[in-house]
Amino acid sequence: RDDGVRDAVRSRGLGDVNKGRADGDPPIFKQIRTGRVHEAAALLSSRRDACESNCESKNARDKFGNAPPIVAAQNNRKRIMELLVKSGVDWNAGNVEGNTCLLYAEDDSHGLHHVHLGAV
Repeated sequence: RDDGVRDAVRSRGLGDVNKGRADGDPPIFKQIRTGRVHEAAALLSSRRDACESNCESKNARDKFGNAPPIVAAQNNRKRIMELLVKSGVDWNAGNVEGNTCLLYAEDDSHGLHHVHLGAV
């Protein structure tokens, strides 16, 4: 399955999945914002051949200090949030304003309050 995901990432012109984009955001943010679950999975994969360094994606920050779980919550991406939690990403990471994904998930319209985040 990882080979198919990696091929899908490359076929969509993402090339090096760990290389930063022209706007400065790591590729994981585009995948989260656009709801591309399989591509996000490839970027978070623990298999070395699927993604050169999954740590870069898990610990990525945008120009506002937002971590992947914050971007998923801001964009109402429940499936990606679940994927992030399963991959071991720090869901309690805050941005430059000190906000975490929990702030955005509290809004009932996001539907993220049902994502099991594990023990605090």
